[in-house]
Amino acid sequence: MVKFDYEKYIWKKFIEPKKFALLLKKIEEKEQCKIIEVNYQLVSDKKILEINNRFLNHKYYTDVIAFSRNRGLRKMADIYISIERVQDNSQNLGVLFQKELNRVMLHGLLHVLGYKDVEKKDKTLMSSKEDYYLDLYENI
Repeated sequence: MVKFDYEKYIWKKFIEPKKFALLLKKIEEKEQCKIIEVNYQLVSDKKILEINNRFLNHKYYTDVIAFSRNRGLRKMADIYISIERVQDNSQNLGVLFQKELNRVMLHGLLHVLGYKDVEKKDKTLMSSKEDYYLDLYENI
């Protein structure tokens, strides 16, 4: 099950829950897991900073924070996305807001599935997974 909550209702127009749920089924097959529940929260910079500081002791903005509640192959998560960071990313990278939002949603999910992005080789793998799943999503 995938669920989306919005701090501001205006962001709802950028989300396609049914299409994203179909993508999750494909990801389950490819990653050999069962995605039980993913709760996406689209929030402000202020809220993401508060979460980052309170739970991770980080005093900076980020585009996504993922909290997994995994039980072995059964994946569950709460994923917070800063809409303002996604907007800035899309402008800085010269990509459409929608594509960047989808990438960040996948990025958070990949963390829940166990992918890391600290080391260069891990970043490369995660980036290729993001590209692969973005392509799948765009062709659903």
